[in-house]
Amino acid sequence: MNKPLGKRLTERFDLELPASLSIAEPNGAKDLVQLLTKDICSQGAFLNTKAPLPPGTQVNLRLVVPLDHIPELRGRQSEIQASGTVIRNHENGMAIRFDLGYQLLPVRPHFFIHVTGRNKLLNELLARHVSREMGMRADFGRVEQLTRGKVLQNGTTYLALVDYLDIRAGLPLSELEEAIDVKGAQCVIALFNAERDQTLTDSALRHGARGVFFKDDSLEHVARGLEAISRGELWYARDVLTRGLQKEVDPGPGHGPEPLTRKEKEILAAVAAGSTNKEIAEKLFISVHTVKTHLYNVYRKINASNRLQATLWATKNLQL
Repeated sequence: MNKPLGKRLTERFDLELPASLSIAEPNGAKDLVQLLTKDICSQGAFLNTKAPLPPGTQVNLRLVVPLDHIPELRGRQSEIQASGTVIRNHENGMAIRFDLGYQLLPVRPHFFIHVTGRNKLLNELLARHVSREMGMRADFGRVEQLTRGKVLQNGTTYLALVDYLDIRAGLPLSELEEAIDVKGAQCVIALFNAERDQTLTDSALRHGARGVFFKDDSLEHVARGLEAISRGELWYARDVLTRGLQKEVDPGPGHGPEPLTRKEKEILAAVAAGSTNKEIAEKLFISVHTVKTHLYNVYRKINASNRLQATLWATKNLQL
């Protein structure tokens, strides 16, 4: 006579949750991939994949849990952060057992922070603090990695939090904006680890950076600033904003802005719609270099320094 099957000690849930998985190695995690869970419990999860990792592989996991089924929490999410070990392979996936410690964090919808700079340890510590202590989604790596290894979502703001030392080493803010120019997502910039210098803050504001954090700022101060930026605010001292506003309202010499050509208006409209330079070039059957030349002329004529300022100007003034 067969023994009756015992009841599972831990209930499993048949849920397809987005999971970000990276291999844990002594010199840092790598090989970030996006998978879906098949089922999950408090002790582990089974992930769907045609290329499972070998048993014994140490991994880090981030699983996003949507809360739309709870009326009071509609539109919000939680994130499970866990480390674990691959314990079993299957042709359709792999089973991962969680370590004893894991975290369940609230996820700020529609906001993601990518910390970037030359100091990998500083970037990792800052991203970890933002994620664990503030409950914001965050990672770290090169600027270009903002567009890799994750599914960029429409309506989400991606903040590139850039170490000022990279700017000082010769990476212009204008090039940073182009590096994070991504279709379907609003990508913005802020600086950290900066010197207290009026020229720097004025330039950062003029180029559309949402804020500047200084070397001697406390983590609490940085947290307040990131909270403000996540709400769509700017994080600058009042005198910086005052100087910036005065420059915006000052028409300067002459009798008004130089009129835009039909082609320039068309390109500006595409920029305001969120198109990248490459997409504009393909749509208009011109080269990316020609698009950049037109945009240079547009920025000069409307006194804009970046796509954000150009978009704001277009929404107020552009008529096709």
